[in-house]
Amino acid sequence: MMMALMMCFVNVSYTQSKPDSIHYEKDIMTDKEYAIFYESLLCSNDGKVGFLLTIGLEIKNGDVVYSGIRVGSAGIGTCNEKDQLIFLFEDGTKYTITSWNDFNCKGNSWFDLYHKEFNNFNTKKVTHIRFVNGRSYDSFTYQLKPDEQGYFIKCLKLMNEYNR
Repeated sequence: MMMALMMCFVNVSYTQSKPDSIHYEKDIMTDKEYAIFYESLLCSNDGKVGFLLTIGLEIKNGDVVYSGIRVGSAGIGTCNEKDQLIFLFEDGTKYTITSWNDFNCKGNSWFDLYHKEFNNFNTKKVTHIRFVNGRSYDSFTYQLKPDEQGYFIKCLKLMNEYNR
């Protein structure tokens, strides 16, 4: 499990090297198009317990669109299913989503299968995110730093700018 979080940290080191952008790539052999944010949200205080939250993107009709959330977790229970993300906003309101993926012991959780939840957490600053393991009920709450609180707002802005 520790190795999984370390791999997440390696990925974050790379992705945060070019913040504030979306990377586009087209496979010349299959013509499949890919888009990713160069920045994920690392939610850990000590590098041992926490999660890496990544906003998924896909290309539809030439536009970059939101395609769900992937969370890689470590030290928050052992196996995952029916996990939850709870967002606490600066105005005190909360929003909860539940993972849709099957049981796994790799620390992987996917949220928002139908890609309809993004607008519920990209309009206000997020001050805290809690990940709750739906199998063990272990949880970890991360308090976002001031420069991280607008992360989801920034993701929406980048998508809109990219699609102009």
